Amino acid sequence: MHGVKRILAATDGSEHGACAVVTGADLARRAGASLHVVSVVETVLPTLYGAGVFESEVGDALLLRARRAAEVQARQAKAADPHFHVVAGLPAPFITRLASETAADVVVVGAHPRPEVKRLLVGSTAESVIRLAHCPVLAATARRRAPFRRVLAAVDLSPHARSVMHLAGVIVKVDGADLRILHVNEPFPPMLIEAAQFGADDLLKVGHEAFERLIEETRGLPESEHCERNGYAGHEILVEAREWEADLLIVGSQGLGFFNRTILGSTSMYLLRHGRVATIVVPDKHGHSQTVHREVQDAA
Repeated sequence: MHGVKRILAATDGSEHGACAVVTGADLARRAGASLHVVSVVETVLPTLYGAGVFESEVGDALLLRARRAAEVQARQAKAADPHFHVVAGLPAPFITRLASETAADVVVVGAHPRPEVKRLLVGSTAESVIRLAHCPVLAATARRRAPFRRVLAAVDLSPHARSVMHLAGVIVKVDGADLRILHVNEPFPPMLIEAAQFGADDLLKVGHEAFERLIEETRGLPESEHCERNGYAGHEILVEAREWEADLLIVGSQGLGFFNRTILGSTSMYLLRHGRVATIVVPDKHGHSQTVHREVQDAA
């Protein structure tokens, strides 16, 4: 990504939707980008009941109310010439498809930490958009009208980390923010340490050298601080964000941590569910395409 030219903000008319619209509108203003605002009136069973409902006066009224709510939020956000997209359907698939059609550089959604029981039982539109989107998704936890001042980019040691750092560089240049790049050395399972025939300290040294090499080989980065922590990625990233008072996290869509993959779910979802700071999740396009392909096969 060389810049931010188009931003898509998703709203359902709620306070969380307003967080997305206000945050997206102000970022668009600072970046000199165009703003698209999308509102999807959700239909649970579109093929059985939804089509009939939304071909009626009731459906027209629901769509009109959704558009008016989106327009009010855009005015409150002082958005400049926004483009509105208001439809009936399933929110996450339509939002991600519209992001592709408009060539959005960033999608902004409203998000907030949820109770444990609810987390286990249901997903959210924000999480679904993050899973499906081909572009970075910013989960806005508040109506942010100010530039980001401290950007924390958390990276693993995969090639995808460069995409995370590049986007962090873009945001830092737009807002004149400070940048800190963090790598978390997660504990290795004993079986892997034994198989590698290395001690834990040796593996930490290898990880440190790989982290430094990754930064050195990533071109175009603005001036930044580099730090490492030891522990489980999600927890340590949130601790670092709190201690450094970061107001934006940028992470990849999939972490490499053994435990995060098999037990906790991805690091990015952990951060969204437990954090209190705006977070951008950058997709691994290669990995994303493989995931979508597997989902299509499973559905068949």
